[in-house]
Amino acid sequence: LLAERIRERMQRHVFGGASSPRCTVSVGVADATDAITSCDMLLTAASTAVERAKQAGMNLVVGYDA
Repeated sequence: LLAERIRERMQRHVFGGASSPRCTVSVGVADATDAITSCDMLLTAASTAVERAKQAGMNLVVGYDA
């Protein structure tokens, strides 16, 4: 929920005047599980989720699912 709120606010934020470019964000979410037991594994899982968000069209929050 937090990642989705951040993504939404980033999409709506105006960084300059009305003609300034907009910014979006893709977020990958992962959590420690029995299979993900180290920080390196957690970061790899989150990175994989970010790549999936980008491949799915960007400006998304995607959770890691092995």
